[in-house]
Amino acid sequence: MPELDILKILQDCQKTLLIASFPADIDGIASAIILKKYLVSNGKDCIAICPDPITEIAKKKYNFLPYMDEILYAESNATLLNENIDAVILFDSSTLTQFYNPAKEEVFDLCKVKKVIHIDHHEDMGKIPADIKVIDVHACASVQVLLDQVVPLAYITPSLGELVFAALVEDTGNFVWNLQSSRPYNIAAHLIDIGVRTAPIIYQLILWKDKEYIETLKWMLTHIEYFDDIHTIMLCIPFEIKEKEKIDGEKFQKIKEIFELQIAKFIRGYDRGILIYEERKGYIYASFRANDVTNTVDIPVLLAKVGGKSGGHFNSASIKIDGVFEEIKEILQDLLHDALVK
Repeated sequence: MPELDILKILQDCQKTLLIASFPADIDGIASAIILKKYLVSNGKDCIAICPDPITEIAKKKYNFLPYMDEILYAESNATLLNENIDAVILFDSSTLTQFYNPAKEEVFDLCKVKKVIHIDHHEDMGKIPADIKVIDVHACASVQVLLDQVVPLAYITPSLGELVFAALVEDTGNFVWNLQSSRPYNIAAHLIDIGVRTAPIIYQLILWKDKEYIETLKWMLTHIEYFDDIHTIMLCIPFEIKEKEKIDGEKFQKIKEIFELQIAKFIRGYDRGILIYEERKGYIYASFRANDVTNTVDIPVLLAKVGGKSGGHFNSASIKIDGVFEEIKEILQDLLHDALVK
């Protein structure tokens, strides 16, 4: 049975807002939809949102799944005020800025609601002002935390099971990484037993490639740098290349997805991959993905030495920081060199 009696906790709350972190990720979205369905089935009034519009790439990827119309793409602050919300549940991020859109909204003020609950599988960095934290860093996905501690697995129907399986597949790379126990396999086995057709989900999320994917991959392979001394590859996109190649937000998300899921940790002899992207001059995003078998460097600990906003797992983390592109690139190389020498 779940450890958290969510219905009892919300018994004095009239309307609950569930927020999946952005950019849109099927783990956060699936978790929000499943909990919404569970709460509504038990007489609670709630709304599920993601605070940034889903990209066309994500639509093509996820819209085959059931209940995707159950989540709205709306600003968090406006929803909080206009819908008379008195409880908020946050999914799948350790930083508050992924629960509202700083480019469009004021700072997300959660002080006005009765209850704030944070459900996540990322390390708690103390940045989410939650009354109740349901966090398990040993879980492979937030949906696993949800099913272990909040929603009974017996509640999951075959349709909801498709969402659960999609989240597990995507957050583990089809059961390759982030696996610290047999629990994800047990959940997957249960889903198969209740009739969830898993093969179409794996094909849709992992195996099928389209023409745009191949063309993007071709460009990426000509720009990847190999650093033999630190067993690391880098894909660097400074502002000048971003402008020259006309890399907008949509195109970058495609590059990021391909690099993180298909390249960064899968080149033999190179234990990790780093994607460095200068969104605007002096504003840099870096994403690390490391091989679960061969990597020995704690990526979040390494990034903490750089500063900025970061979060993640031992083999997977990202950071946003202001600085000079080449200097940040060199700092990351030096930090990796020092970590490997030790």
